[in-house]
Amino acid sequence: MEQHSINYNGTYCRASIDNFNSAEAKTLLKPIHAAYAQALAMANLEAVGNFYSNNGVLIHKGKTCAYGRDPIRKALKPFCLPSDTTISDEVYEATSDHIVYKATFKSIIKSNGAEIGGKFEQIFRKEGDQWLIIYDEFEANSVDTSTQFRSLFCM
Repeated sequence: MEQHSINYNGTYCRASIDNFNSAEAKTLLKPIHAAYAQALAMANLEAVGNFYSNNGVLIHKGKTCAYGRDPIRKALKPFCLPSDTTISDEVYEATSDHIVYKATFKSIIKSNGAEIGGKFEQIFRKEGDQWLIIYDEFEANSVDTSTQFRSLFCM
């Protein structure tokens, strides 16, 4: 069984490739998601974009889409807010070179207490020694009544 070690911001994760299962996919993606969430919360758009393949696509369901790292960075700028986020209903599906990750999220924005929630689906592909997002689709629904907030984030 082939073993691979992946480094994301100093965090190493090992995953076997021949018998790749959902538990291994979760173990592999955990440090990647933690680093991604931190970069997003710190508004480090350069780092956020580096989690995507050069040919990656971001789809804000019913609103917009972006193709490539720079347009994805621009599309994610409104989401660069410190928040407390809870992820639930996680599903991992894996092959030797792709991981599909689906989940539900709920975020409370620290600055104003506004809440957003929704679902997302990401597909990661192994490119060289990195797992990069090639497809990222999400929908966001707000319980905040602010028109400005809803227009930025929600369908």
